Amino acid sequence: MQKFFMFVGMLLLVGCSSVKKEEGPGIFEYYLKPYGENRLAVTLKITNPSTSAKRKFSFPAVGEHIELEGQEEQVLWIDSGKTEKLEYYVNLGEDGKHGMQGAVTDEFCSFDGLHTLLLPEEAYIEELSNEEVLMEQLSVKIETVKGWTEVNPFKTEKDVTWADLYDLMNDCFAMGNFEMHTLSAENGKLNIYTPQKETWPQEALYEKALKSLFSYYINLFHIEKEYDIVFLPDEKQMIGGAGKHSVGASFNPQNARDWELLSHRMFHAFLDSSLQGQTIHKAPLLWFTEGLATYYENTALQQMPESMRTEYGWEEDLQFAKLYDQYLYMRWKEPLLYQIAPMEEGGLKSQAQVEFLHYIQAPLMIKELETIAGNDSVLNKFLNCYKWDSFSMEDMVKELLETDFEKNWKDYFIGKKDIPLWELGETARNNPEIIEHLNAAEWMLGSWLNTELDYYPIEKMSEEELETLKKDSEFGQSSYADLETEKKIREYSELIDELLKANCLKIKKAGCEMGDPMARYEYLKDTVRIGE
Repeated sequence: MQKFFMFVGMLLLVGCSSVKKEEGPGIFEYYLKPYGENRLAVTLKITNPSTSAKRKFSFPAVGEHIELEGQEEQVLWIDSGKTEKLEYYVNLGEDGKHGMQGAVTDEFCSFDGLHTLLLPEEAYIEELSNEEVLMEQLSVKIETVKGWTEVNPFKTEKDVTWADLYDLMNDCFAMGNFEMHTLSAENGKLNIYTPQKETWPQEALYEKALKSLFSYYINLFHIEKEYDIVFLPDEKQMIGGAGKHSVGASFNPQNARDWELLSHRMFHAFLDSSLQGQTIHKAPLLWFTEGLATYYENTALQQMPESMRTEYGWEEDLQFAKLYDQYLYMRWKEPLLYQIAPMEEGGLKSQAQVEFLHYIQAPLMIKELETIAGNDSVLNKFLNCYKWDSFSMEDMVKELLETDFEKNWKDYFIGKKDIPLWELGETARNNPEIIEHLNAAEWMLGSWLNTELDYYPIEKMSEEELETLKKDSEFGQSSYADLETEKKIREYSELIDELLKANCLKIKKAGCEMGDPMARYEYLKDTVRIGE
C-alpha cells in the first residue's frame, strides 16, 4: 500500500512539472533620484512571478536622452520567481513643443513618465483591451531631498492596464521646496504646489480664477476629481508632465497664454478621467479630442473673474474669430498644405499640418457642430457614445446632427470645404490685431516646416508692405479661390482678402504659378533663416 501511494505521488509530481507555465505580467518597481543638474538616476527592478515561465522583458523606447548602465541592449531575461534590475540615467531639459522637457535643479525636480520610465514592449501594442492586465503591480519611489515635498501620482498601482500606463507616461512627478495648499470645490479638490520663494501679486484673485476653472470642468463632466498642479518658476519655459492626475509647468499668472494652456491641459485631465481607450489618443480621432480641448480651453476662460477676462482679452467670439482668421488665411495661402479633410488625419505627412488641424481647424469644427446641435451637445454625445473598440465617428455625428448629417459629413469631415463660421467676421478687432495673430500662425506652422525641411522661409506681414503692393497695377488681377469664396472672405475681412491677393501678386512677380510649393522660396529668398 505504501508503495502504491509513493507511485501515485510520483505521477502527481510528474504531472505538475509537465504543466506549461505561461508568460504572466511582472512586478515593476522604479526608483528615481536626482543625479546632478537635469539628470536622474533610475533603477528598475522587475520580478517575474513564480507562476510565469522564464521570459524576456524588452524596452523599445530607449532614446538618446537615456543612458543604460553596464549593458548595451535594453533586454532582460528573468527566470520564474526571480528579480532582475536595469539601471540607467535620464538627461532632462530637452527642448520640446512647450519648452524644456523636465528639469532637475537645486530647488526642485519635475518630469513626466514618458521621458523617464522605461516601459516594456507590451505598453506599445495597439488595440489592447482596457481590461487586459500588463503589470501585476507598478510602483514609483522618488528619493526626495530632506524637507522637500513630493508629488507622486503612482506610488503603487495594481493590475496595471494600458490606460494606466498612458496616464503614467503623461502625469507630472515632482519634488521640491514647495508650499502646498488645497482649494476645495464642490465634488473636487485642487492641490496647488508653488516654490516657497514664489509670491503672486494678486494671490486671492488668481486663486479665485483657479477655483472657477476647476469648478467649471467638474460641472461640465459631472464627475468628482482630485487634481495636482505644480507651478514651476517661469524663468525658462518648461513642462514637467500633463496628465490625468497632475500637471507641472512653468507658470506666470500675469501671462494670459499660461492660463490658456492650463485650461487646455485641465480639459484633457477630465476627459482622460471620463473615457479610456487607445483610439481616443491617435488618428483619425486625435484631431477631435484636441479640437474639443481647444474649444473648451476658450469657453472655460469665460468663467474667470471679469477683471481678468477684460485684461487678457478673453472674449469668446474674439478667441474663435482669431482662429477663423488664421484658418481662412493659411488654407487659402497654402492650399496644398492646409486644405485638410479631418478624417484623413492618419495620412498627414507634416507636423505643421497636424498642428493646423488640431489647434486651428478642429476647434472651429466643434464650434460649428455646437452651433447646429446646441451647447455642450458634442462633448456629451461623445461621452455617451465612445467605446474604444467599437466607436464610429460617423455614427456619432449621425446621431448628433440627424437631418443635417449627410451634407456636414461630406463637406467638413471627409471633405475640405470652408467651415461656414462667417458670422465671426462681425467680431470687433482692428487690422494690427489681425496681422499680429496671422503672423503668429505663420511662425508656429513655419517653425515646424523649418525643422522638417531644414529650411522653410517664414513670412512676416505688415500693413506697410500691403499698402505698397496695393499700388501695383497688377494687384488683384490673380485669384486665390473661386469667385464665391473670394466674395465671402472679402465680406468677412477685407484685410484678409487683400493679404491673399498680395500673396498672389508676390507669386506672380517671382515668376511662379499659383499652387507652386516652391513659390515662397522664390519671393522670400532673401529672408534671414531661422537661427542665423
